[in-house]
Amino acid sequence: MGQRKRVLVVDDDEDVRRSLRRTLEDEFTVLLAEDGLKGYEKAAAERVDLVILDFKMPKLDGRTVSAMLRQDPRTKDIPIIILSVMASHDDKIEGKLVGADDYVGKPFDAEDLKKRVRRLVSTPRSED
Repeated sequence: MGQRKRVLVVDDDEDVRRSLRRTLEDEFTVLLAEDGLKGYEKAAAERVDLVILDFKMPKLDGRTVSAMLRQDPRTKDIPIIILSVMASHDDKIEGKLVGADDYVGKPFDAEDLKKRVRRLVSTPRSED
């Protein structure tokens, strides 16, 4: 069996981070960051296969972090899922515009989220 995929969860809410870890840890290695700056730094420093990013956070919000990840050669191809309580059609479009591969509303369905993560981490990414 291959190496477990590494998922970085970036959310300022400790309960959400814990819930996401519990949801994903049976299939993935889950790394955590409590704000956008730490999340960006961790994604750039460690090889992760996917980032789940809260849209609204202090310091750096998900919109900014997503844009930073897309501009950095080390992280530009990492799939991003935006996780947010805002889930209107316009919010989803904005998530895509800042580089997100998927957009999931809170509260999230655990099985649906795992399916989305599986799909994105199994999609071949370009290697520069």
